[in-house]
Amino acid sequence: MSIIKYVLLVFTMLGMTQGFCADDAATDRYDQIRRNEEMIRELEAKIAETDRRLALVKTKQWDKIDAAPIEEPAREERRLTPKEIVVGQEKFEDGESPAIAEEKVYQFQFGFETSYISYEEPDVDMTEKGPFFGIYGAFNWRPEELRSWPINVLHVDAHADYGVIKYKSPSGVATNIDDYMLEPRLWIGHDFLLPDAVRITPYVGIGYRFLYDAFGDAGPGAYDRRSQYVYAPVGFELNYKAIPGWEIGLNAEYDIFIQGWQTSFLSDNNSFWPDITNKQKKGYGLRASIDIIKKMDKIDFLVSPYVRFWHIKESEYNTAANNYFIVGGVEPENKSTEIGLKLGAQF
Repeated sequence: MSIIKYVLLVFTMLGMTQGFCADDAATDRYDQIRRNEEMIRELEAKIAETDRRLALVKTKQWDKIDAAPIEEPAREERRLTPKEIVVGQEKFEDGESPAIAEEKVYQFQFGFETSYISYEEPDVDMTEKGPFFGIYGAFNWRPEELRSWPINVLHVDAHADYGVIKYKSPSGVATNIDDYMLEPRLWIGHDFLLPDAVRITPYVGIGYRFLYDAFGDAGPGAYDRRSQYVYAPVGFELNYKAIPGWEIGLNAEYDIFIQGWQTSFLSDNNSFWPDITNKQKKGYGLRASIDIIKKMDKIDFLVSPYVRFWHIKESEYNTAANNYFIVGGVEPENKSTEIGLKLGAQF
């Protein structure tokens, strides 16, 4: 958990830095705006004097040309404050950039996803491959009163999938194996607003991955397997409002593997054998995605290709016993690659 503390400290420092930079930028912009106002007033005065002289020339009032200029009636002037920052050609009176001016405090996302997973255990020459289909949902909370805080974003997401897998190893081949996956996640982060309607959000959180492999239905000698990972996602999101009505989102993430449990239900194969669970302590995950979002009045639509990867090292050796047998073993090193596509809506 010390890693998460360090990341939170970095968020705090970055948030403070952003606040100082924002104040300096606002002051510089305000000073420039004041100087521009003074130049405009001087030009207006010169133009008014020129117009007055031309009018006198047209009416041949030569004796009045060098007289004092006619004073214009006083007019009420509204001076800009430092918060009235001009970004591009648009002015946002609350000091926000276009990237956040349209941001919603609460945002929901849901949809469908499909993917293809390739799992392998290189040391034993075993593979499992097949398509997955499922649903996903996400929730973002960006409270306005916390925008200057080191942590101002809360994100929750989850997906549930069903897969049909083909198993292959030196011992044989099995098809139509049912797999079930569930993965809830939560992270916190900080929005950094950049020029040109760009927002970048570094984050850190906690995740849980559950996978149940109903391999026991494959026939004699087979047994079900349950895989559980607890990990800490660390990554960033980048959102860019490319053109009116469209938004591009990029996500890159490194998953710090905290611990895993691999349970082999050997009793499915032989009721006299005990089930065994191996702890996994070394590994890592990677994931990335691209969101292409069509902005609408009430509901936005998105397409998102993604990739998820896991590399888990060999587990600790463990034993299990019952009244009949004692069994022992390790969970081999394994790699899993998932390539998929999301279709969804957000509001």
